[in-house]
Amino acid sequence: QNINAATMASLLSRAFLFLAATSPLLVAGDEFIRGVVPDGLRINEFKVLEGHNTPDNFHSPLPHEYIAEGELPTSWDWRNVTVGGN
Repeated sequence: QNINAATMASLLSRAFLFLAATSPLLVAGDEFIRGVVPDGLRINEFKVLEGHNTPDNFHSPLPHEYIAEGELPTSWDWRNVTVGGN
């Protein structure tokens, strides 16, 4: 296929905008995800509190630890869920 100059310019400008918008994610990595980025840029409301250095430290059992596979329904669909028992 032949791409004309206007189409190529449009594609390049969209690619540039995408890269400009996502480059902080690529550059800062984990620090960006945790909200600690240079120049005081604030990304999200997630805050790592002092003394809480272990992420995902769950004390409750996970579903596969207390539900046997035989107790699960053989078929299930969100469209068949009633709210309030009606």
